[in-house]
Amino acid sequence: MDMNMDVLGPYPSASDAPCIVLISDVKPEDLPFKISKALGKDYLSEMATRSGSVHGIVCNTKEDKLRVLVSLPVCMRGKSVATHFIFDTGAPKTYLALSVLQALGVPEVSLPNEVVKVNGVKALVTVSDSAKVCYTNGNGDTIELPCHFVGLNILGMDFLDRAGIDLRINMKDNTATFIFPS
Repeated sequence: MDMNMDVLGPYPSASDAPCIVLISDVKPEDLPFKISKALGKDYLSEMATRSGSVHGIVCNTKEDKLRVLVSLPVCMRGKSVATHFIFDTGAPKTYLALSVLQALGVPEVSLPNEVVKVNGVKALVTVSDSAKVCYTNGNGDTIELPCHFVGLNILGMDFLDRAGIDLRINMKDNTATFIFPS
């Protein structure tokens, strides 16, 4: 089946129809404490690339919202740190907090996008530490929208597609398994 078509017609590309990702139940200060404890890995600690299956959790956050959380290594400039992501099927792009780039030794971020490796897979990420997120539409115009997830790491559908991940969510035991191709 053509992934760009369904019974309703072609899907708009992320550049044609910017998506506002709403995350109100998780805050940046939750990453090093509550989420680190739930995932069993310290936020921004050293972490090597993992092969095969990577296990995450389905977590009931405040406001009784279920979120899929996973810790994956983000690598740049020869350094690799544990990065806690919120996986969001509604996010067409992957977003990275400025704190991750700073932990990787990036002194200053002047561009809205950076190229990193997430668990060994090259990824273009958008920095989520601005009050506004910029998109380019099909005409080359820049569109600014408010950012509703400042300081959070969002694992978007673009990464799952690029990495060829087989995702399995088990609601009976509140686990999520991200299976990376060998």
